[in-house]
Formats: sequence, structure tokens, C-alpha cells
Amino acid sequence: MSGTPPAAFPSPLGGVPLPADFAPCVLFAVLYATTSCVGLWRMARTRTRCVFVALTLLFTIERTVLFALRAHAIQAPPQDLRAYLALTAYWQGTLASGYGALFGRLLAALKALVLAALAPPPADVEAPSPTPSSPEMCEATSVSATGAAPLLLDHTYSGASTAPLLVNHVHAAGRADKGTAAPRDGRAQALTLFRRLFRICELLSLVPFVLGLLIGYQYVVAEFKAENIVTVQLMRFVIALVTLVLLLALLQLCYWEWRLTRTTAPLVVAALALVLTIIPIYHMCIMDRLTTSLTSKDPNSGNTPAEKAVFYIFQVFPELLVSSLLLGINARKIFTV
Repeated sequence: MSGTPPAAFPSPLGGVPLPADFAPCVLFAVLYATTSCVGLWRMARTRTRCVFVALTLLFTIERTVLFALRAHAIQAPPQDLRAYLALTAYWQGTLASGYGALFGRLLAALKALVLAALAPPPADVEAPSPTPSSPEMCEATSVSATGAAPLLLDHTYSGASTAPLLVNHVHAAGRADKGTAAPRDGRAQALTLFRRLFRICELLSLVPFVLGLLIGYQYVVAEFKAENIVTVQLMRFVIALVTLVLLLALLQLCYWEWRLTRTTAPLVVAALALVLTIIPIYHMCIMDRLTTSLTSKDPNSGNTPAEKAVFYIFQVFPELLVSSLLLGINARKIFTV
């Protein structure tokens, strides 16, 4: 990696694994492994098995591997520089954008709720026509001058007398059509609008995903080339900003869905999305910090006890909370996924 060695480069997210990190890494590895077991149990049951659960399970398994590798690196640090740089690239990439996978799950949950709420109602099934032999109903064969359909005569027998009741089905149907045409058109327009909004959000969510695949390598290069420092900082900013905007848009969509259905499911999605907004805000607050070495313990290096605690509180815990709740509830039933 030729280039001008930098005097300082961006501080690593979460710092590097130090002996003080061993207990937290083991703890979160165990918690994520337990959450993964819940996800496996959900996948084993027919009533709860779905793609939504499977993708959330993949996230918890990846996080289990992440913290297991960090704990192992503390006990047996890699002697090969290439292996150490590869682990650093993986850690920085997944910590910078991995939580975007949880946003994708929340977006999928809300999309399923909206499509279920705005889906066109099933076609009305016509009631069977009364038989001519029925003692209570007879069909009139005359048609009115205005083109009205046949009228039905309902005879109620009371002793020897009969009281016919005329019901004009054409007029009733006309009133029903006038009353339901506008709501059905509005429902179709709302469904089209929501589908476009979800499609836009899905396309924008690819930006953090792609940048997350690239930022790990760029971070390792920035340790040796000063020219890449701005690139890493810019990529971190774009990932955090785009994800934060998407989460805020998701909150607005949850509000619209709640106004439409008045159910608790969109409120659950909104609450989990609100928890996730902590992570990009945290990233935007620390992305300008620089360090002179990965193992430095100077302020702003990401390796001080206070900075480590902030990392576990504002990134690791929100991810664990959201993923465990998504697997703990019956997502297939609540979100209709």
C-alpha cells in the first residue's frame, strides 16, 4: 500500500478488542447465541416459519460470530498482519452498516401491514336466487319503464291475508355503488402511493449496504495512506445519514399506517425504528475523531473505557434489543409476513 503514511486516521468504531473487552464480548456473544436459538425455534415451527424470521436470524448469527471473533482475538491475537487487517476490515464494515439489515426487516414488516390493510376487498358473492316454489318469495316478471330490474315480492302470510313488500334491487345497488366507488378509488391510489414509497426506500437502503461492503477495505488502506482518510469519513457520513433519513421516513409511514388501521402493529414497528435511530446519530457524533494507532488509548481513540461503554450502550444494545424482539414475537402473525 504505497502512499503518504497519515499522522492520524479515523478512530475505529467500537475500538479494537482489548483485554477489558473480553467480558462484554463473551456476554454479547452468549446473548446473541441465545437469541439465535429462539430464531431457530421459530423456524422449526410451521406457524412461525417465514422469510422474515430467517433473515433476522442471519443477522443474530452474524453478530454472534462478530463478538466471538473479538473475544478470540483478545485471547489469541493474530500474529499475521494480513489476518489482523482482514479482521479489522470486517469489524469496521459490519459495525458501520450492519444495523441497516434490521431497518430492512422493519421496512418489510410495515410493507406487509400496509398491503394487507389496503388490499382490495374480495368480490361480493351474490346470494342464491329464491326458488319459484318458495311460499314466501316470488319474482315479478315486469320491468319498469326506466329499465329497473325485476322486483321481488315478499309475501308474509297471516291467516288468509297477504301483505306484499316490494324491494327494488337496482336502486339499492345504485346507492351502494355511489357510496363505495370513491373509497375504492382512494384505496387504490393510496396503495399505489405506498408501493412507490416502499420501492424508493428499498432502493435507498442499498446505498448503506454497498458502502458497508467497501468501507472495511478503505479503512484498512486509510491506516497507511492519508489520501483515503476523507474517503472513509465521507462513507461513514453517507451511511449514517441515509440510514437515519430512511428510519425517519419509516416512522412517518408507521404513523400513516396507524391512522389507517388504528392497530398496535405499526406502533411496534415505530418503536423499534426509534430505537435504531440511536445508532446513526451516535455514528455522526464520533465520525470526526482521529487516532494515531489502532491500539492507542488516548482520548478520541475509541479505546478508552468511557468510549467503549458508549459503544456498547448506543450501538450494541440497540441492535440486540431490536433483533431479539423481532425474533421473540410471532412476526408472522403480528406483521402478516
